[in-house]
Amino acid sequence: IDAKLVGPSYQDVAAKYTAADIDKLAEKIIKGGAGNWGEIPMTPHAGLTPENAKLMVKYILSLKK
Repeated sequence: IDAKLVGPSYQDVAAKYTAADIDKLAEKIIKGGAGNWGEIPMTPHAGLTPENAKLMVKYILSLKK
């Protein structure tokens, strides 16, 4: 939650984004991507439904300090 591993910590993500970014972040979870937090790409999670991806984003954003 609060430590960087390969990518940013969830709290770092929560600090950077707001509820207005939920759809964009959910799409990024499903499709994967690179560049926002460095060169290592985030693996796509194509098996997730948009609804479940949005729930994940809402949880991460709830960790904002």
